[in-house]
Amino acid sequence: MKKTLAWLVVLLGLGLYLGSSHVGLMDAIQDFRDQHPALKHRRYLNGDLYGFSLLRKYKQPQTYELESKSRIKGKPVRLFVFCDSYLDKRIKPTNFSQVDSIAFMRYWNNSTYLHHTKLDTSHKNVVVLEMSERHVRGLLNGGIGGLQEMLVLDQNTGTTIPIAEAEPETNTWKSLEKNYFNPNINSNLEINLFEYAPFEPFKELKAWINYKWFNRYNKIVFVDEEKDHLYYAPTLSADSDEGAFKPLHNTEVDSLVSRLNAIRQHYLNQGFDAVYLSIIPNPVSCIHPDLGDYNHLVERVYYHPSLAFPLINVWPEFSKQPKTYFHPGDSHWNKVGLQFWVNRLDSVLVY
Repeated sequence: MKKTLAWLVVLLGLGLYLGSSHVGLMDAIQDFRDQHPALKHRRYLNGDLYGFSLLRKYKQPQTYELESKSRIKGKPVRLFVFCDSYLDKRIKPTNFSQVDSIAFMRYWNNSTYLHHTKLDTSHKNVVVLEMSERHVRGLLNGGIGGLQEMLVLDQNTGTTIPIAEAEPETNTWKSLEKNYFNPNINSNLEINLFEYAPFEPFKELKAWINYKWFNRYNKIVFVDEEKDHLYYAPTLSADSDEGAFKPLHNTEVDSLVSRLNAIRQHYLNQGFDAVYLSIIPNPVSCIHPDLGDYNHLVERVYYHPSLAFPLINVWPEFSKQPKTYFHPGDSHWNKVGLQFWVNRLDSVLVY
């Protein structure tokens, strides 16, 4: 009996390790849990920064259930969105009045980029270049292989909306390294073992004691007690491109605008009907910009005299009433902020 139990423990441990290491198995586990509310992954349900810090004060449900709009007459829109996590998987055609389809092009995954040039002219074909403020400098200053090159369409033709399939992994060692020596193993093990509702109160109590008694907490989070808000710590940096307080010289702003204009012109040349820009401000830039010497990136790009982009601009409203639009324990906007952005885009798409 003892041997049987010992082998059972070994097999369960091995299965847990393999499931937490293998990328495909981990995705399958996450999908299964997402479909069962009692098992749902807890870390991002109440705000991603709350999930990292477990400071209960900033805990609020984070949902993105948007309004469905009635269809109106007019030329249907095919929407192509270059995006980060502010939009990825959070909008769908029914949230708009005339959108038939949405193709998501994710900056971190070039297998999702467009690989065609022939557009369906029975539709209005629209590109939206959305990026959060913290990503602007990294992306436009040559990050991720050079954004300008990666956004260029291949010279292939097609009649559908082809999104390139991810290339299969051919290097055996890289495949083993990715799936069996996963650098995220500790985080994945924690998710699979302890990310369940019954454990949450105990984890919150431990986090509160560590924070209040020892000033210890996950340093990816910045705690702003004055404004009752959590921020993603790199957005407060004076050294990182993600930081709202890193000096931004006029020559760099000129360069950013020039690259943006080149991207827009490329897509217009490819036959797209419209290309829009939307920079989503960092929460700290709106809520507490005086925590440092704010560089005003959003305004300086938006109001640059040479910028040729039409904008989906939420800066004026977000900066006036930031807590309306941002979740207190998340690095993203809340449902109200996203709905506001969707309504603003919808208003320019209808014609």
